Amino acid sequence: MKDKTYNTGVERMTGWLKRTTLGALAALYMTLGVAGTANADFFEALRSPQPGQAQIVALGYKKGDLEKEVVKGTLKYKSDKLFASVSVPYVNVENCETGLKKEGIGDLEAELGIPLKIGKTDVLPLATVKLPTGEDEVCGDQYEIGALVAATRKIGRYMIDAAVGYNHRENAEDQYLLRLTPSYDIGNALKGSWRVGIENVAVFDKDDQSWSVRPLVRYTTKGGTHVTFGPGVTMQDGEEPGYDVGVRARFPLGKK
Repeated sequence: MKDKTYNTGVERMTGWLKRTTLGALAALYMTLGVAGTANADFFEALRSPQPGQAQIVALGYKKGDLEKEVVKGTLKYKSDKLFASVSVPYVNVENCETGLKKEGIGDLEAELGIPLKIGKTDVLPLATVKLPTGEDEVCGDQYEIGALVAATRKIGRYMIDAAVGYNHRENAEDQYLLRLTPSYDIGNALKGSWRVGIENVAVFDKDDQSWSVRPLVRYTTKGGTHVTFGPGVTMQDGEEPGYDVGVRARFPLGKK
């Protein structure tokens, strides 16, 4: 019985890792072959000399019997007066205990903002919207509209990214978000630069709150391509922790 349980656990974990890896490869193929597409942090887009970026995020998440893989593509545009992004995720959700399984294209997400400079700090007020354009029940199937103000400040080798946001959801409680990501430039190697940091995200509504922490390693090539990776843990009141591992890649588009 012990061997059977152990083998079943190994098979499930192997399957999860395999799907996550395949999802990342599929996302990379989509980005390179179709110019990419989705949402994530905007900080490099704000500081980048290129007017556009294609971004891809591949994330595998596990919490008890719940397993979730997300591959999200984003296109970003930035000028001195405008920032815009459009995102589309592909989602696979499975709960082994309940037999739940959902897979398909998720809802369209869009952001629009005005880049500002306050002293040496980059500031970006954003309006955000999610439209229920994806396959039914894959990503909530509801309208969401919100606002976000984020800032990034570089001090020598250190960088501080921070954000505060509000999100109105059509069929659920409204949410508030706080984010803080300190990072440090550890120097150059392998024809690029390296930065390490810790991303902290708190999300809460009237009845619930969660906190995610994620050590990050970021590699930037001389051409401006960013690759960020790292594991994470999400803690929520009265529930067991959830764990994830993800890779985020950004590719510059065009020349300023």
